[in-house]
Amino acid sequence: MPLLQTLVFIHRPKIVIVTETWATPYVSDTKLSILGYAYIRNDRHEGRGGGSCIYVQQALTFLPLDYRQFTAVEESCWLRVVLKDNYSLLGGSVYRPPNASEDYDLCLSQAFHAAADLNLKYCLIADHFLQSRDSGFAIYTVYFDFTKAFDRVNHDLLLLKIAFLGIGNKLLNLITSYLNDHAQRVNISDDISNPTYVRSGVIQGSVLGPLLFCLFVNDVPDCFQYGRPFMYADDLKVAYRDKLLNRNIVLEILKKDRQAFAQWFRTWFLSLSWHKYLELRIYIW
Repeated sequence: MPLLQTLVFIHRPKIVIVTETWATPYVSDTKLSILGYAYIRNDRHEGRGGGSCIYVQQALTFLPLDYRQFTAVEESCWLRVVLKDNYSLLGGSVYRPPNASEDYDLCLSQAFHAAADLNLKYCLIADHFLQSRDSGFAIYTVYFDFTKAFDRVNHDLLLLKIAFLGIGNKLLNLITSYLNDHAQRVNISDDISNPTYVRSGVIQGSVLGPLLFCLFVNDVPDCFQYGRPFMYADDLKVAYRDKLLNRNIVLEILKKDRQAFAQWFRTWFLSLSWHKYLELRIYIW
């Protein structure tokens, strides 16, 4: 730490990424702190070495990212730093052990792909907001969140959608084989329940799971006639803009879109987490 603190004091970088800290949960925050910097850390819980950390100058605003794809990677840190002129930087620090398994590399690959997708989504949203500001519009944004979305994808309805998209023959048979004939049991002490066949759900940590989920919700944007949807996995936000931003008018068109969205959920046997529903008025000057 003294060498790192000296280098930081000399060069004063805005962000410092440490890919191996050798810190454990028993190492206090004060021993890792650097004057003038905030930081996030993710330690190794057993054994020597490992762990990662990201330092950010206290003058900068940052947001730790806790998406499932990121937290699945052990000993990694992910954050978004807000820069000047409405730009931002998405950063990650990962300690990859030399003996990393194929499963670890798969999680790491999924995390990097998620970071790229998230960064693209942020750029699209920021661009839309800034264009709206330059055109004299104000923004009314609505946030939705699916309830256990990956677990509730009905297999029969998913296969119906896949066939409707033009996927057939051998590939459709392969996906059908991948989804069908799975059973679950409950084991308590020495008692094992009878098997129950799984009729819904795609595995989020698998290779095909996220792709199948995206195919299942691919038509969600069609529900919004008046707003512009931005979707990332099961996270959805819809932006409405108006020069006057008459609240009554916005709420009326939002009601129409929300009714169409609710009908989509009833049709495809999914539900929303209404306790995470949020309406936000945004003014950008």
